[in-house]
Amino acid sequence: MNTSIEAVVFDFGNVLVRLDRLRICSNLANHSPISPEDICSRIYNSDLEYDSETGKYDSREYFRRIKQRIQGNHGWTYEQFQSEFKDGFELNPEGMEALQAASGRKRVFILSNISYLHALRLFEHEDLVTLPEQHIFSFKFLGLGRETIVA
Repeated sequence: MNTSIEAVVFDFGNVLVRLDRLRICSNLANHSPISPEDICSRIYNSDLEYDSETGKYDSREYFRRIKQRIQGNHGWTYEQFQSEFKDGFELNPEGMEALQAASGRKRVFILSNISYLHALRLFEHEDLVTLPEQHIFSFKFLGLGRETIVA
């Protein structure tokens, strides 16, 4: 049987970029009396992460909830949080090389269970924006109650 690959689908986190959760939590700890490790246990693999990635609420509400959960300082701003959060992402050279190679030969998509803040980081890199034919993010579709995504 002769089959050919028509499209390549990439995930964002830990494929195209490396996510350093402890770095993010260390940044957040600068605004909290809680240790970075404890912050990670309070926000990751929790309702906060799930609700953000599925679009239940926006990134400002995500910040408000994190701030409350980790006893964040009163003067800590959303803009600071946004910058500190994005600091935990680093391009993965191997993933980027695969994306570039595939985009010259096949249809390329990014499909990922990410939040708006993750997407902000993605859209800061030209290849991540221009090479894929389409970006499909869980926060955009699941929060709207859509069960089927057609590319």
